[in-house]
Amino acid sequence: MSNGEKSNLGIISLICGILGIIMIWIPLVGFASIVLAILAVVFGYIGYWKQGKTDTYALVGFILGIIVIVLFIIVIVIAGIAYVYVSSMLGPPS
Repeated sequence: MSNGEKSNLGIISLICGILGIIMIWIPLVGFASIVLAILAVVFGYIGYWKQGKTDTYALVGFILGIIVIVLFIIVIVIAGIAYVYVSSMLGPPS
């Protein structure tokens, strides 16, 4: 692969990463972003490291996938903390 040539895996990785970043902020749909993030990481890894380290789309998709995974974990932790806080304020069900 030449320097200017981009692999299909790199483009797929980039698209999955971008969609994951967008979807993480949409309630209930955000859970699908973890699937897209995992796909972005896998395709980015294959597209960049397995095909000669020349595909910048694959590298950016890989990085976006990692960012989405970290954001997903942060959102889940914050939602869990909020749930515990609100449920402790309301008390036990009567």
